[in-house]
Amino acid sequence: MATPFIENIDQDMLDDFQEKTKYNIKRYFKSYIDFYNQDTQNIVDFYEGRVEDLNAPSFQNLRELIKETKILINVFKNNNNLLSNYKYWVLLENVEEIKTNIQHYNNASRWVRSAILKNSYNVEPQISKKIKSRQVLEGVLEEVGSSDAQNDWVDIAIKNALKEEDYDTKGGKYIKIFLKNNKSFYISSVIDNITTDTIYGKDINKEFVYVDNDLEGLSPLKTIKQVVYILANLCRKDNPQQKSHGIDKDLLIGKNINTLAYPALIRQLYTTFKNEDTIASFTIKGITTEKGAIHIDFEVETILYEVIKQKIKLI
Repeated sequence: MATPFIENIDQDMLDDFQEKTKYNIKRYFKSYIDFYNQDTQNIVDFYEGRVEDLNAPSFQNLRELIKETKILINVFKNNNNLLSNYKYWVLLENVEEIKTNIQHYNNASRWVRSAILKNSYNVEPQISKKIKSRQVLEGVLEEVGSSDAQNDWVDIAIKNALKEEDYDTKGGKYIKIFLKNNKSFYISSVIDNITTDTIYGKDINKEFVYVDNDLEGLSPLKTIKQVVYILANLCRKDNPQQKSHGIDKDLLIGKNINTLAYPALIRQLYTTFKNEDTIASFTIKGITTEKGAIHIDFEVETILYEVIKQKIKLI
């Protein structure tokens, strides 16, 4: 997090502003400095799981500072005819930087990818999992990689307020599971509270479709399906940040079903999907021909155990 951005300000500047606007800006800057020095670490420690109890005064100070910052910015707007001197632009720049800084702390739970359940916070990702017919909680936990399912099931039953009849022979009930000590669920490409499918992130439609005069946003599930499609059709050098990822076009030019270098193509696909941290596995299901075109049928399993089946056209 950034340090307090209060610079190029002197006492005369603050006095002049206060005289012109009748707003106590000195008190505002002091409240921000106090918040930064006394409260910010409490907020970060809470969301990162270093402390169990919420420090209510720190969060209250954050809410008050956000509210006061909005008021102060309106003071600038309402008195713009009195604040034309350059020094007031410097003052406003400091306030805008403070606004950005406190928003970092207001969104701290997203930056550390914590999960939220009934006003409690956890740095471990949370997913929804359906109980199968005749399946006990230990079996559900074993499927998601629990190393101590014989004991973890008690915690899951309590957090979901489950009764024995909730997981009977019929199955079908969804429960929420925290994935403990599973580093593979730290998703560097997503900044959000990691609860159920938000772990996939959100994106806009690659076709740039407009809905209600704005670009269409995709749900997390549609986002991961679009990710799979894009990765499957990626060619080398398409991604300027990872130029080696994707299929080498030279392996396709002038080739037919008998001359294609299938092992090399498949290795390149595996490598591309291996580097996507929301995907757990990639499997080739078959190679088919259709009207002279060659397709590879494949499926991927996401880290939330969602299976997505697609095909790509090679030539």
